[in-house]
Amino acid sequence: MRRWEGLSEEYVTEGRTRGLAESTLKTWTNELAKFGAWGRRRKPQPAIEEVDGDLIVRYIRKRLILVVRSRPFYIVGHLCNNMA
Repeated sequence: MRRWEGLSEEYVTEGRTRGLAESTLKTWTNELAKFGAWGRRRKPQPAIEEVDGDLIVRYIRKRLILVVRSRPFYIVGHLCNNMA
């Protein structure tokens, strides 16, 4: 994961060259940064060559758990703010 930032920047640059919207590129950049941070927190840290489908699936599962848990709090917070 040491060269992750360079690799993700190349990926986003390629998307920019293809003419993708800036909003799409921003989403890619944010998600790649989150994935890189998640990978760096893993012990042992995987090398870029070791990133495979299983590792990506584990990351997505972890993200879904966080999204599912935070969604009800977002809804309740949004409803409470609109009632006040």
